Amino acid sequence: MKIGFIGLGMMGSGMAANLQKAGHDLVVHDLRRAAAEPYLAGGAVWADSPRAVAEAAEVVFTSLPGPPEVEGVALGENGLLSGMSRGKAYFDLSTNSPTMVRKINAAFAERDVYMLDSPVSGGPRGARTGKLALWVGGDEQIFNRYKPVLDAMGDKARYVGPIGAGSVAKLVHNGAGYCIQTALAEMFSVGVKAGVEPLALAELSEALNRGWGDRDSRSPMLVQQERAGVEIRVEAKRLEEALERDPPA
Repeated sequence: MKIGFIGLGMMGSGMAANLQKAGHDLVVHDLRRAAAEPYLAGGAVWADSPRAVAEAAEVVFTSLPGPPEVEGVALGENGLLSGMSRGKAYFDLSTNSPTMVRKINAAFAERDVYMLDSPVSGGPRGARTGKLALWVGGDEQIFNRYKPVLDAMGDKARYVGPIGAGSVAKLVHNGAGYCIQTALAEMFSVGVKAGVEPLALAELSEALNRGWGDRDSRSPMLVQQERAGVEIRVEAKRLEEALERDPPA
């Protein structure tokens, strides 16, 4: 199958590589052409714009930083919508806001193009190894049609409801994770105050990760202060997305 893939960063690079390993023909685009070189060497075709990707591929996937980037790629000048013909499908793998997903879907639906939100969980390691959960919202028949493609990227692709449901599921997952992390931080503080060295508690952290299926590997952040600031900014944005409300009809 000829598949368009936009966004070859930490998550997208692994998923695109697995699609290529599964035998699919890729049409790729990224802000940095250098990011596409490994796929071009493997036979992928470069496209100069999202529109060119949409024109060349049967189905398109995006893996982007957040809602503004997804909106620009999907609806902007030379964006996906301008190049997608009737009946084609677009899956957004990004962690997006349900409000933005529904806005993009409405624009695509006017041209009889399918959009499905399909955020993933498992981190860069999961993207490389194919150990990803994918929550998919949108047309269930289109989900079933492209389920084999989703299975090439992750081991747990699930249909969860109408458009936006995938993003809701991902934000619920994130919120539950924050609660767990907060509880862990408090309990690790108890352990340190009781006389145990922080790094000695890393073994407990690893055990907890194994118990959760080792998908997000987030608990080591409790003892990696230099990384925490970046992660907090990202996760704060996710909370903002979770608290968004659709505008009144």
